[in-house]
Amino acid sequence: MKITTGKKSFTIKDFPYGEYAISCFYDANNNKKMDTNFLGIPKEKVGASNNPTSNSISSYKDTKFNFNVPELHLSITLK
Repeated sequence: MKITTGKKSFTIKDFPYGEYAISCFYDANNNKKMDTNFLGIPKEKVGASNNPTSNSISSYKDTKFNFNVPELHLSITLK
């Protein structure tokens, strides 16, 4: 999915219930990878489920959530 500006959404159907974590990044230079500095800190905007406050790649523990209802809406902010 190409995102240019504003809010975007998508739907996943027939997904099994369970524990999950979602992470994403904005590939600003379109090189199909997340660019990081020499310390491993992302140089491009990143986001994850639960919107953790860390400026680096978040842990599974901080981003996990339970999918156990027929419909779940998540909002992920890229920073």
